[in-house]
Amino acid sequence: MLTRMTLALATAAGLSYLVGCGSPPPPPASGAPQAAPAATAPAPAPASASNAGLAADLPPIQCTEGARPEAGKSANGVEQWCERDGVMHGPYHRFHDDGTKAVDGMYADNAPDGDWLWKHPNGTKASKGNYRKGKQAGSWTWWHPNGNRAQEGDFLAGRKAGHWTAWYDDGTRKEMGLYHNGNKHGDWTYFKSNSGEEIERTETWKRGVLVQTTTPSAPVPSDDEAEKDGKSDKASKSG
Repeated sequence: MLTRMTLALATAAGLSYLVGCGSPPPPPASGAPQAAPAATAPAPAPASASNAGLAADLPPIQCTEGARPEAGKSANGVEQWCERDGVMHGPYHRFHDDGTKAVDGMYADNAPDGDWLWKHPNGTKASKGNYRKGKQAGSWTWWHPNGNRAQEGDFLAGRKAGHWTAWYDDGTRKEMGLYHNGNKHGDWTYFKSNSGEEIERTETWKRGVLVQTTTPSAPVPSDDEAEKDGKSDKASKSG
C-alpha cells in the first residue's frame, strides 16, 4: 500500500492539477494569473492485480535504480509513476481517456522536481514549467486550447516574481504587471476584451496592497468633432 506516498501527496503544495486533477486552470477573469492553487492532491491508486494488468497496457516507463513502475486509474485518467521505498521517485505520466499524454513530469523523493508539461485533450500544450525540490522555479507558461499563450511569468523559490502577462484566447493582452515576493507590486495594466488592447484600467500596488485604481479619461474631441456635435445638438433642440 502507498500510505507514505498518500500522506506526502496530501501535504505537497500546489499539486492540485499535477496528480489526477486535470489540466492547469485558465487565467481568472480578473486579478493576477493563478499558477497552482493549493489543494489536497489525490494519490494514485494502490497497486493491485487490476492495476498490474493496466500497467502492462501502457508504454514502458524508465524508473531509476531501486524504483519500480506502478500504475493506477483516477477519475481524471490513467496514471503511471515510479515508486521507491514507498514514495514517488522518477518519471510520472498521466493519460487522457483516448490514451494520449496529459502530463509528463518527474518526482524526487515524493516532491515534483525538474521539467513538467501538461497537454490539453486536443493535444496542444496547456502548461509548462520547472520544479526544484517541490517548488515552482523559473519561467512558466500556460496556453489556451487554441495554442495561443494564456499567461506567462517567473517563479522564485515557489513565489511569483518579476513581470507577468496574461492574454485572451485571441492573442491580445489581458493584463500585465510585476510581482515581488509573490505579491503584486507597482503598476498593473488591464485591457478590455475584443478591443484591440484598449486599456480598461490601471492599478498601483505596494507589496500586495492595492493603492490606487485609475480608469482612462474619455478622449478630448477635436475641433471639427466638437463643432459637429454642437450643430447636431442645436438641430435636435430646434426640432
